[in-house]
Amino acid sequence: MRVFFTCSLTHLHRDFTNQIFDGKLVITDNDFPSFMYESGTQYDPDDETSGLFRGFLLVRVFRHIFTGPSSALEASRDANKTKAKVFHIKKVTGRMIAYAAVQTYLALSSAKKWTNFIDCFGLDVFYDNVVSMFEENEETQFIQDTLDWWQS
Repeated sequence: MRVFFTCSLTHLHRDFTNQIFDGKLVITDNDFPSFMYESGTQYDPDDETSGLFRGFLLVRVFRHIFTGPSSALEASRDANKTKAKVFHIKKVTGRMIAYAAVQTYLALSSAKKWTNFIDCFGLDVFYDNVVSMFEENEETQFIQDTLDWWQS
């Protein structure tokens, strides 16, 4: 089983990490895995959204899905028939980011095929949690800034 942390290991207390590895503390589908955060983001209990939805791998998986494999590492690369063009997608939505997050989690997990649950982590609940962040908070500055960042 792979464990995904909500922030980098260097910022976690040793007892906390031991509790996770010993199974005394469980990371669930209500937690956002570290790949969801921008690289180098330190956990801030006063602002848990700092760097959220800007993770390097999340962005690469998103590009792979919606603009094609060749654009995953080079954003400026012009792709001919991207899914975004074929389906007339004009802007990034929270649901698109949630879909990429689920695909990323699944790819990083120990699952050998598509499954709704990976240990105690429900991919449908995870998807819904990401979508809820966007749709229930769409007027907040954080969500507006995040979607603007994805559009750029």
